[in-house]
Amino acid sequence: MNSTTLNRDVLLSATDLKFHLTNSSKDIDLDKIKNKLLKTIEQNLMIDFFQKCVMQNILEKNESLISRMRLKFEKQITKLKTQLQKNKKEEGEVEVRNIKIQIAEKITLSKDKRIAVKEWESINGISTQRTIDNLLCILRIAIAFEDHDLFNHYKIACLKQIENSGDWDRRNRFFVYQALYYIQIRNFKEACILLLKTIPSFIATEIISFSKMIQYAVLIAIFQLPRVELRIKVLKKLLTIQRFYTQKIVYHSFSSF
Repeated sequence: MNSTTLNRDVLLSATDLKFHLTNSSKDIDLDKIKNKLLKTIEQNLMIDFFQKCVMQNILEKNESLISRMRLKFEKQITKLKTQLQKNKKEEGEVEVRNIKIQIAEKITLSKDKRIAVKEWESINGISTQRTIDNLLCILRIAIAFEDHDLFNHYKIACLKQIENSGDWDRRNRFFVYQALYYIQIRNFKEACILLLKTIPSFIATEIISFSKMIQYAVLIAIFQLPRVELRIKVLKKLLTIQRFYTQKIVYHSFSSF
């Protein structure tokens, strides 16, 4: 993980679509959202996620889809495990580690979160930076499923590794994760502090888009900060960021307020 832009986490994207299906108004095209969610599920073999949606009456039962996804998943995992054994005999530690990470990524999308977490935990003998990345993967799982106990358990280990490494890139990413966790538990005061702190160095595109980050920061700040402090800490700070859509969001929010 580096300072380059990363794609949004698939599990989080699917979770957002699921949320919209159950919380959007009738004016929204729910069929379009549902089709997009089903496409995401099938493309990424999200077996457990689909079954949970069915249990919650969000999606319709489809045994044919489950069978197809299971078959593809087993083929992919078998191929990766075969490659893992080959790498253990013929390649170095980096090649072995990379296959283990690919297996963990597949399991994260297809299996129950507890199985996924165990798979990430099983990857050992890696650098401090890679350890942090793996812990951030677990934190994303916790955020996707709003598992606060899971998040609290692994955030301690993650922050300890970050402090020992002195890695500012990963530290900034971690603070964004923590800000979203605070939003989930309605601790808007702490969320506001971290959102405003991380905006200038924001790179955590794997968990939230920059525009959505700005929206959260502005909306929460409006209700958390006095008007004078709001304009000093938020308005002036955000308008210095040279991004057109950011300025539009800030202007609209403050003019409405």
